Amino acid sequence: MTHADQPLEQLIRDALAATQSTRFADGFAERSVARWHARRRAERSVLPPLSRQFRRLAAASVAATVVIALYNISSATGAGPLSERVLGIAPVTLESAYALSVTPTP
Repeated sequence: MTHADQPLEQLIRDALAATQSTRFADGFAERSVARWHARRRAERSVLPPLSRQFRRLAAASVAATVVIALYNISSATGAGPLSERVLGIAPVTLESAYALSVTPTP
C-alpha cells in the first residue's frame, strides 16, 4: 500500500464508523436486569408448588409399586424366577403360545 492510499483508507474507515452504532440504547442495562429479575420471580413462584406435588406423587407411586410387587409375589403360582413373579408374568409354554383362544390367567 502506498502512502497516497492511506488518507483514502482513513476516509473510508471514518465513513463506516459514522454509520455503525456500537452502543446500546440508553437504559438497556436497566431494562435487561429488570426483565431478568421478573423472569426469576416467575420461576420462583412456580417451582415450589410443582416440587411439592412431585414429592407427593412420587411417594404414592413408589408405595403403589411396592404393594403391587408384593401382591404379585404372594399370588404367583410355581417357582419361576423372582423377576417374573414380581411383574406378574405368566410362564409361556409352547402350548400356550400356539393356543388359538385367549384365556385370562389367574
